[in-house]
Order: sequence, then C-alpha cells, then structure tokens
Amino acid sequence: MHYRTVIELKGFLRDAFNQVLEEIELLLEEMPQSRQDVIADIKRNLSLEDGTLQLGLEGSNKQEKPLVVEMLTVALAGAKEMAKAEEDNAELKRLVKYEQTFTLFKNTNNWDTSIVESPDEEAEFDEED
Repeated sequence: MHYRTVIELKGFLRDAFNQVLEEIELLLEEMPQSRQDVIADIKRNLSLEDGTLQLGLEGSNKQEKPLVVEMLTVALAGAKEMAKAEEDNAELKRLVKYEQTFTLFKNTNNWDTSIVESPDEEAEFDEED
C-alpha cells in the first residue's frame, strides 16, 4: 500500500515523540538493518517549522507505518502523563483531539490537522497566554 502523509505534532506530543525517537536511537545498533533503515528514513523526513514537528511518511517501506504507530502510541501516553503532571487542561484537550486524528491515521493513513487546529481550541489557547 502506498501513501503519503504528513504528521504534524505540537506541544507535549511533539516533545514526547522526540523523546521516543531519542530512546530508539540509543538502541539503534541492536536493531535489524531493515529497522535501522526505517528509522533513518523517519529522521530524514522530520522537520521543525514554527514549533510544529512535521513527519513525512513516504509509504514505500511496509515497516514505516507500524513503527510510526508504535512511536506515536508511546508518545501519546507520555504526553498525557506530562500534561497531567503539569495540570495543563488545554494540552489535555489537545491530546484528546490528537487521539482522534491518530485513530483516523491508523485506519486510513490520513493525519487530519484540522481536528487538532479547531477554532474553539485556538481561542482557548489565546485566552491563557
């Protein structure tokens, strides 16, 4: 299956995803070469733009999506823990929306940024600044 998706991550989820990637890099040498290649592709397709981490998925490697799903699952759990520890309700609401688009991605390969960037959420963030 071929797909081209751009995943955008902000806030605690961006930070948690970076932590997951750093932990994977520490174990990289112990992984099979095929997994190392997928990690190299993921790292090559990462960019940071205006505080948003963007990950482009090419879809040419069948191991790419399952690995990204696994990484995002761990990152979402970590981001929720961070938001709860900080008692950041706005971030918790954003994470609920990330979970919605994550479910969509798992089922369809689409990452819908409009779920996360809804107008009511932007107003909430502006009020807290």
